[in-house]
Amino acid sequence: MKQPFELKVTQVEVVGETTVDDLLGRLLEEERGGRLILHRYEHSDEYKSIIADHIVDRIIRFGIDLNGILETDSRFSKHYRDIVQEMTRHTDGHLLK
Repeated sequence: MKQPFELKVTQVEVVGETTVDDLLGRLLEEERGGRLILHRYEHSDEYKSIIADHIVDRIIRFGIDLNGILETDSRFSKHYRDIVQEMTRHTDGHLLK
């Protein structure tokens, strides 16, 4: 499997730190102040299509072996086997004429 990026560990100087006791509250506060945009999940077919396209793009771009994951990760297999098999059927080239 291709790695999407190379992680390099470099020490940096910490110039400030903020402790946040209520992360959700803080995020909502920043949103209300116009300093943050939160994208919430929508139960619409259009939104689900955008998310699905994004996921498929990453799978293809990074060469993720979903069939291999199905065999090694029982949790993934339990929830996503049918989806992976359908995706595999549509991307195996048989539709190209």
